[in-house]
Amino acid sequence: MATKNPNTHCVVYRTGDIENFAWYRSEAMTANEAADLRAELESVGHKAMVANHAQSVAIGLPEGYECE
Repeated sequence: MATKNPNTHCVVYRTGDIENFAWYRSEAMTANEAADLRAELESVGHKAMVANHAQSVAIGLPEGYECE
């Protein structure tokens, strides 16, 4: 019997400023781990959002500086 994989979330985050920025994706993790990582990244000034890991891989990272 297969078990459900709880590691379905990731954090997509941006470093740098408007002229020199890059987007990154964390490894897959649980929803609680992703929420903690997002808070940690935001506390040091990075834009960060929790996303579904599989969807993020399929869609790709944001291209512009701002992203919702």
